[in-house]
Amino acid sequence: MEDNNQTQDSKGAWMERLAMESWQAEMVISGVAIFGSFQLFDIVNGLSSWFYFNLPEGFMGMAYFLCFYLLVAVAVLVMSFLAHFILRALWIAAIGLESVYPNGIRRENDSYSPHFMDQLMEKYPSLHQFNQDLDRVSSALLAYALSFVMVFFGIGILLSGFVLVGFLLATFLEDEVASIIVQGVFGLIAVVLMFNGLMNSKSLREREWVKRIHFPLSMFLGRLAANIFSKPQTYFGYTIRTNLGTKRFWGLMMGMLIGVLVITMSVFSRTQILALMPAQYLRYDDRTDRVYSSNYADESSDYDLAFIRPQIPSAMLNNPTELQLFIPMPERESRKIFDLCSGTKPERTFASDKMEQYFEDTRQYRMACFQEQMRILLDEVPVEYIMKAYRHPHQLEPGLRIFFPGLTFDPGEHVITIEHLSVDNSGKPKVDRIPFFYLPTES
Repeated sequence: MEDNNQTQDSKGAWMERLAMESWQAEMVISGVAIFGSFQLFDIVNGLSSWFYFNLPEGFMGMAYFLCFYLLVAVAVLVMSFLAHFILRALWIAAIGLESVYPNGIRRENDSYSPHFMDQLMEKYPSLHQFNQDLDRVSSALLAYALSFVMVFFGIGILLSGFVLVGFLLATFLEDEVASIIVQGVFGLIAVVLMFNGLMNSKSLREREWVKRIHFPLSMFLGRLAANIFSKPQTYFGYTIRTNLGTKRFWGLMMGMLIGVLVITMSVFSRTQILALMPAQYLRYDDRTDRVYSSNYADESSDYDLAFIRPQIPSAMLNNPTELQLFIPMPERESRKIFDLCSGTKPERTFASDKMEQYFEDTRQYRMACFQEQMRILLDEVPVEYIMKAYRHPHQLEPGLRIFFPGLTFDPGEHVITIEHLSVDNSGKPKVDRIPFFYLPTES
């Protein structure tokens, strides 16, 4: 028994010494994590741009959910590691204060009355105890942050797998069929998750049938959600949840939610996640009473976002030859254009001697469809133009580049209009209008 007590004492002393010496590693981890988390916002933006240009329409809802989820996840990481860094820095300052004033708050002083000091010291008795509490909270908060990292990354991998499977299915099946399959499996998992949560309620968890299935189902869902992080997340998650009371746990969640909302709202406007939604994509940009910087190449580099709106070089042109037009062409629109195109799509072939001709016929078919299903007007009058397939060097956005040979117009305000005939199934085309000014230079 005595040996066992000595072992426990030795273990406790080792853990206490290790906890006191771990703060340097924690500060390094938090500093690197804060820096890396801010870089993740750019990755989420890049992912949303890839979805925008490459996914069929049926998967845009899932892509929106995934990108918004990842944006919130990054906000959680930033807030968690920032809070840990601040608390650990506060602890270091408190340790330094204790080393200078080891007695902490002194009762005998000429600044306050003894009666005031008695009440103060009753409420705040020991600086050393305060430092120990800060140390425990800081170490625990790092574990909370890493727990969230594992959960969010695990679920992000799972959701990305759903989108990838859907993207691959859409190459062999109709978009609607592929979308129904993926969303059906996703919905089934969501229902099972909610059912598993209900089984932990006080009214159900003591029932015999719940005892038989609750634990194995929870472990399966944990492995599914956390996947590559399932084992450490099990230790972290259940340790935190079983040692925090319900009120403290949900209080922590509410505090985190408020911080996440603040961070998410501050960066959401600098993303294009909303463009994944059909309502946002199909909205009519008929306004000409204002100009949008994203319509002009010399103004649209803010936040390094992908170019998803039609562009001309500038809002002010000095020569008609300067007018060129770039129209982004996402997969969702291309598929609709080809479905409604009156031309005959070249028949696919795998014969080596016919492949080159097949590719050439396909390119001609695509360009003919684009010209058929899009109208370009200048001041509401159709104009002649030359259309070429194009990838913008900004972020290799796929699209069309339009040239206007022999174009002339009078000085003053003009509007170039792009009608996407195949986008809106209601019969009214999606319309983009770009106002600009022609002010010729004096010779």
